[in-house]
Amino acid sequence: MKFFLGFVTGIIVTFIVLFLYTYKNSGDELDGLTLFKQTGECIAKRKLKIFQTVRTNAALAEFGVYPNEMMVLLINHEGIAYYDNQKIIIPKNQCARRIGTYTYSTRIGFQKTVPAVVIE
Repeated sequence: MKFFLGFVTGIIVTFIVLFLYTYKNSGDELDGLTLFKQTGECIAKRKLKIFQTVRTNAALAEFGVYPNEMMVLLINHEGIAYYDNQKIIIPKNQCARRIGTYTYSTRIGFQKTVPAVVIE
């Protein structure tokens, strides 16, 4: 009987630990994202295209076309979902403001660092 109670207790504790670990890692934090203490400058370009979504509200996007494109991590805090190949035009009264940097690994293993921006 003691063995059975210990076994059941072990299973329950395991599920509690897994739940707490999942809950802790499900926040808005994004691995590789470093935020500035103060917001940075505006990027003057107006058109961007979502290259790859990282999360529902964060995506790698590019201003311009190859070879003169500029890759950024576009983040929004208004609950707008991004999708691959989405085209976004920034209104004239707003800009893409740098708020930090984002470091990620490409498919072939290169490490890249790009500006993290929000449209405001």
